[in-house]
Amino acid sequence: MIKVTTNMFNKIMLAIDGSEHAKRAADSAIDLIKELSNATITIFHVASKAPSRAKLIHSNFDVQAILKEEAHHILHSVEKKFKNEQVEYLFEVALGEAPTEIVERANKGNFDLIIIGSRGLNSLGEMFLGSVSHQVAHDAHCPVMIVK
Repeated sequence: MIKVTTNMFNKIMLAIDGSEHAKRAADSAIDLIKELSNATITIFHVASKAPSRAKLIHSNFDVQAILKEEAHHILHSVEKKFKNEQVEYLFEVALGEAPTEIVERANKGNFDLIIIGSRGLNSLGEMFLGSVSHQVAHDAHCPVMIVK
């Protein structure tokens, strides 16, 4: 077992898609963040498709607001866990290919650790294209914790 020191991880990203593996990753993230003092955690969700034209018009073309609203709906149970455990978090969303967006945000944001589920919602695509978690682990500039 690896002993985590209090200054080892100060800025953590939880990359999440709503899958069961992502929910287990959230549980691990909560356990870890509670052990660390002064660490922050950002829940990061990547949408794979753009909002509909009707939603864009209705929101006055505020894509970020639509993506956040949809992500909050998908990730409601995860956010509830964080609130129940009294763990503060930031919430961010992006639009694009999940591994690319996760790595880009983690590298630009100088995160110390990415926590991600081992399999996402699209297991068929993972079988043929390689999993998001493996691509993130390969390309990220920081350690990646992959949770089964």
